[in-house]
Amino acid sequence: PSWLLAVAVIYLPYARERDVLASTTVQTAELLMQAVDRELATHIAVLQTLATSSRIDDRDFARFHERAVQVMRQASADNIVLFDPQLRGLVNAARPFGPAMPAQPQDRFPNVMPTGKPGVSDLFVGQVSKTAQVAVAVPVLRDDAAIGRLEMVFAPKRFVAVLDQQRLLTGWTAVILDRKGVVVARVPSSDGLVGQPASDALLSE
Repeated sequence: PSWLLAVAVIYLPYARERDVLASTTVQTAELLMQAVDRELATHIAVLQTLATSSRIDDRDFARFHERAVQVMRQASADNIVLFDPQLRGLVNAARPFGPAMPAQPQDRFPNVMPTGKPGVSDLFVGQVSKTAQVAVAVPVLRDDAAIGRLEMVFAPKRFVAVLDQQRLLTGWTAVILDRKGVVVARVPSSDGLVGQPASDALLSE
C-alpha cells in the first residue's frame, strides 16, 4: 500500500479488555486504512479525468489553468500543477497563469510517467509554501505514452479530517505515516508532530 497506517491503544487497564480490544484495534486499523485509500483514490480519479482535457492537446494552457483552478477549489486542494516531460511547470493553479516554471530539481514521482500509473508522495516541504505537504500524481497519457504529469497537493490537515471522521474511542491514537515512517497526521493532537519520525514502539505495532 502507498500508506502505512498504525492505530495504537494507549491505555488498557485489564487483561480481558486487552483481549477484546486487540481484535477491535485490528478492525479499526483496517477501516482507517480504507478511509485513507478512498480519499486518495477519489482525488486520483479527479486528476485522471482532468488529464484527458483537450486543452492540453491544444496547448491552450491559459484555459486549462482556468479549469484546474475550478477543480482545485472543488477538491479543496492546495494546488494542481501540470508538468511537461522535463518537469517544467506549465500550469500552477495556485498562481495566476504565466510562463512555464523552471524544471523541478527533484522528482517526487520518478515512476509515474515511465509506468503510466498514479503515485502518492511521502511528506515533503513545498518549495514556495515552505510548509508540509502531500501530493498525488497521475500521468497525462496519449496513445499509451506519457506526455506530462498532473499533481494535486494537500496539507496534512486533510488527513487529520479523515481520521477525525472515524470517531475513535476515547484513549486511542491514530497515526498516518508515509513510507519513510514520518508522521503525516495524528489524532488527537497532531500539532508539532507532523514531519517527525514515528517512535520505534509505534513502528513495531
